[in-house]
Amino acid sequence: MSYKTILTPMIFEATAKAQIDSALRLAQAFHAHIHAKHVRQLHTYYPPVSYYPMVPENMAVADQATQAAAEELAKRLRAVFDETCQKAGAHIVPLEEALHQNGVTASWADGPGTLQHDYGQFGRIVDLSILPLPDEKNLFLETPVFEALLMSSGRPVMLVPRAGLENMPKRVVLAWDGSLPAARAMVAARPFLEKAEETIVVTIGEVDTGTPSCRDAANYLERCGVKVSAQEVDWPKRQVAERILNQAEVHNCDLVVMGGYSHARLFETILGGVTRHMLAHADRSVLMVH
Repeated sequence: MSYKTILTPMIFEATAKAQIDSALRLAQAFHAHIHAKHVRQLHTYYPPVSYYPMVPENMAVADQATQAAAEELAKRLRAVFDETCQKAGAHIVPLEEALHQNGVTASWADGPGTLQHDYGQFGRIVDLSILPLPDEKNLFLETPVFEALLMSSGRPVMLVPRAGLENMPKRVVLAWDGSLPAARAMVAARPFLEKAEETIVVTIGEVDTGTPSCRDAANYLERCGVKVSAQEVDWPKRQVAERILNQAEVHNCDLVVMGGYSHARLFETILGGVTRHMLAHADRSVLMVH
């Protein structure tokens, strides 16, 4: 089991190079193809009439300015992509030709669309999507694409530090609560787990009656050739995500694997939730599956 196609949504210029660097590191480890995709956001909003008279001439000027800005951003992101791939020795080829090339390959695509819809749909035909961890100050700006990929693609989404992934994960914490998202995350993360020096399956508190325990999950992974141990941790009056990150720090793990939005997304948004807390406070790579 491995990752063969890694989607890299190219959205923010500030983290573009670190994001491509991280994808290249994974591609080298898994002999995978990187597909960098930039969606030019459609202009769907105009200021109110009180801002300026909404006449055809002004609307045309606004459209032209928006289109010019979108084209300029696409050019700058493409330049970062080209330069980073060339320095890493990755061959830039059309997506359709990736199978016929040796070594690490990468492809680029850009076009108009809507961020959440386009990325969420395309994410269904890749093995893994990679994004930077959201900036805590810009969660509402940077989280929607992650949520679209997580909820719509059915594929794992990996969030890496904003400075980039320094090394392949060597030690992994797998957060296990016996839920369906946790089971999906465990299977989806197997390429990482099989390469890791150690995986610790951690259950915070108790799992629901009748669901598999962390020891059951560890036994499954052991049969897959994963070096694994299991641990149950008490659940004090603190955030579960905080305890997961604490265990990652205690065991010196550089990757957290977990299910995303086990409860309804609206419910988690209102009450906080494990996923929301993880997005706001994670200080290391996180792989999630819904």
